[in-house]
Amino acid sequence: MVQYSFALDPFANAWFVFCNRHHNQLKILRWDTNGFAVLSPAGARTVSVAGDAGGHPRAVTRRQLQWLLDGLTLEQYQAHPVVRASTVV
Repeated sequence: MVQYSFALDPFANAWFVFCNRHHNQLKILRWDTNGFAVLSPAGARTVSVAGDAGGHPRAVTRRQLQWLLDGLTLEQYQAHPVVRASTVV
């Protein structure tokens, strides 16, 4: 599906995240050195993946993927901002 439907390289250093039509389950596909790994996060969390009705792929950041795994939406306006440590002199 990754290669033929979306014209993407399934062996790329990427995680391919799929949700079911009810948008309440995720499956993650990735190449793992000598085979494919399929991950299915535990828990019955509701997933909200906003996208077009055509089912076209959408790139997400690591932070957005974490939101999905936490049961949040991709457009998470209420999430905490990224905090970066800095050295105080």
